[in-house]
Amino acid sequence: MITGWEIYWITRLDALCVFFFLSGVTFIVCAPLVAIFLDDFFDAGRKKRAMGVAVSLVVGIAFLIVAVMTPTTNQAVAIYMIPKIANNEQVQKLPDNATKFLNAKLEAWINETIKEKKAEK
Repeated sequence: MITGWEIYWITRLDALCVFFFLSGVTFIVCAPLVAIFLDDFFDAGRKKRAMGVAVSLVVGIAFLIVAVMTPTTNQAVAIYMIPKIANNEQVQKLPDNATKFLNAKLEAWINETIKEKKAEK
């Protein structure tokens, strides 16, 4: 039985990979800057600027997380519809019915082929 959460996390895999990559690159690039701003944080004249940068970083990270975790419209439709379709009893009966139908058609085709070969002889 498949759930909407499973589909959601499957659709988020690409975005999470990009997020972790960008987070790593951002950390490598911003670590020296953060060290400088933390040093400036304790300087009374630059305290406001350091607080502004810290607030901007927190807000930016929050928006990035929301952007990564929000599915597109197509993904949202898939998250909603796939579990309903996959867990539907009638849909689950389809392969069984299709197999029976294909077997019947195959047997009819084989019988016709045998009759045609007998008629040719």
